[in-house]
Parts: sequence; structure tokens; C-alpha cells
Amino acid sequence: MFFGKTKEEEGRLNAMEQNFAIISFEPNGKILHANNNFLNVLGYRLDEVVGNHHRMFCDKTYINTKAYIDFWNDLANGISQINEFERFKKDGSSVWIQASYTPVKNKSGKVIRVVKFAQDITSAKKVIDSVKKAINLAKTGIVKQTIKETTQNEGIEELKNNINDLFEIVSSKVDGDLNKISEALSSFQKLNFVHRISGDNLGEVSKGLNNLATIINEMLVENKTNGLTLDKSSNVLLANVDKLNLSSNEAAASLEETAAALEE
Repeated sequence: MFFGKTKEEEGRLNAMEQNFAIISFEPNGKILHANNNFLNVLGYRLDEVVGNHHRMFCDKTYINTKAYIDFWNDLANGISQINEFERFKKDGSSVWIQASYTPVKNKSGKVIRVVKFAQDITSAKKVIDSVKKAINLAKTGIVKQTIKETTQNEGIEELKNNINDLFEIVSSKVDGDLNKISEALSSFQKLNFVHRISGDNLGEVSKGLNNLATIINEMLVENKTNGLTLDKSSNVLLANVDKLNLSSNEAAASLEETAAALEE
């Protein structure tokens, strides 16, 4: 598939093909190619997307905005775009992706392709949104609740399960054993949560619940083991290829190199 590449390069490119939804564009947004992962996520066949414009995947109210025009102008000028994006499947349903749009330049520095690497984070985002809603309810005193959404993202699923365990213990013990509540809160330490509860009175427990949103946010920003960050302000895609834990700069460089290799 990747003629002329070393075995190491072929392995790396194959890993990207297997783990990412990949699509390439002309600098103006016209679609050149898409791999099976991308087609499966969006529900299209290859012949239905090649030759069309990227706008076919976007909200109709967004494609005529200055922001969308600037998005492609920046890519054509060599500026990468890394963020969470909402896109739409062939059937009209919404999907959320964590993606990097990487401009590929020729030897003279001109952008000749844009390659997009993406991962479907729809289920993970639904869980995170539910966690945030649950936390906001807990801050008003409503702790008898269960987060039911699921995701294949092991780190986020573990977070959800621990939040549910906490709510179950707090709701059953709020008029009882404060030490048990404190123990439940301190159990979050294994997920790199900050331990802030002294456990000697209800005021301290309430304070802990009020701080839960901040604690979870810190964990999400710091958690790089699941392959992406979910804090929009960071705008960083962390790509784990062959289980390598890359820094954000290394990830960006890796994606750019891979994009260039895929286009050779």
C-alpha cells in the first residue's frame, strides 16, 4: 500500500489508517479521498464524497459564515486547525469528532493538500455532557441520580462509574456516616482528582461537592491516556500511535509528517 516506505514508516501509516478517520482535500475544500473509517463514521460511499466540497458534512447555517470561509482560507495559507467539530452524517444525524486538519506543502512551500485526521467522540462527549449536568445538579443538593450514557472510551467510562458510585454513597449516607462520604470522595484520588475534603462535618462534604466540577475538569485536561483532551480551550489533539504517549507538539509534528507521507 505504501510503496517505497521503510517497514517502520509503513507500520506507522497503517496504524494511522486503522485508528483514524482520514480524508484529504484540495486547498479549496474539494474532497480528494477518504478512508473506510471516515466513510463508516459519516455513512457515505467513496463515490458519494469524492469531488464534492467539505461543506456537505457541515451545518447549513455554518457554511455561509465568515468563520467557515476563514477556516478554509487559513488552511490554504498553511495554518492547521485542531479542535472538536460537529459534523453531519448522510442521514442528517449529528456526530462529534476530534480532528486535526493538516496542510501539506510542496517543496516550494505551497499548500497542495489538506489532510484531516479524526476520531469519533460522540459517545464520549455525551457522557461528559451528562457528567457536567449531574455535577451542576449535585451543586444544588440533588445527588440521587445516575449517569446512564455509555462510551467505549475506557478513561471516561471509569470516570462516569466513579461519579455514579459517589452519588450513590452520598445520597444514601448524607444523613448518616460522614466518614463514609469522605472515603467516597477521597476514592477519586486514583483518577488524579485533588483531595479537598476533610470529612468532619456536612459543610465540608458540601464544599467537596461544590468543588467537584473543578476537580473533574482538572482531571480531564490532564488525562492524556485516552488519546484526546476534552477541554475545548486547549485545542490539542493527542494522537497515540502504537500506544506512544506523545506531547501535543510531537503529535502535531507526527500528524503533519504522516499527512505528507500519505500524499506521496
